[in-house]
Amino acid sequence: MSLTMIANVPSQPFANEAERARNGIHAARNALAEKLAWLRVPAVSGLECIQALVRDGFAVEFVGSAYADLTRHDAFVQVPLVAILEPAVLMTVLGHAKIGPARFMALLEQ
Repeated sequence: MSLTMIANVPSQPFANEAERARNGIHAARNALAEKLAWLRVPAVSGLECIQALVRDGFAVEFVGSAYADLTRHDAFVQVPLVAILEPAVLMTVLGHAKIGPARFMALLEQ
């Protein structure tokens, strides 16, 4: 293949592939940063989680022997009434509440 033929090869497919790779790397980096942010969230009880959610505008609708239901105009969550919430459970509750780790830690400090 001559240099003229190589020079005539369109670079656009390679540019698109490079852009997709960069976007994938940025998405992975953002996902990792989000997971690392959760590592800074302290262990909390169900009651502490409920108190933080109330500070963010949630209302307690029902309290049973094992969990509490809270609502806000845009969300519904159930919080287990346990001494320490498992990290995965806390992440799930806060995900449904649309609250990230930084916001939750700020609510805990109020």
